[in-house]
Amino acid sequence: MGELTIALPGPKEIFPRLRSIAGNTAELNKFYMRLFKYAGQEVRVDELVTIVITEIAGFTTNMSAIDMDILVAEAPKFIDALADVPLFAELAKNSFRERMSTMTTA
Repeated sequence: MGELTIALPGPKEIFPRLRSIAGNTAELNKFYMRLFKYAGQEVRVDELVTIVITEIAGFTTNMSAIDMDILVAEAPKFIDALADVPLFAELAKNSFRERMSTMTTA
């Protein structure tokens, strides 16, 4: 059996999905644009987690730690919006939590 993969929402779907879970502010729209470049791509669980972590880190580079913490706290919702297969979403959220705990305890 191969690795589980999904196609991320396409260009027409990705913004409505993200906005439905986290809102539609100017700042959030800038973050969503970072995720938009992955629209329609097929990804594995580890790839989706890497995308979310990388884009949060890149987006919050010049922001306060509090702003980064807010996006990290919302990450499971972003994963749910991007992964419409429940098993895939759960695996990705578990992997995200594991990676974040490793990063904060290191």
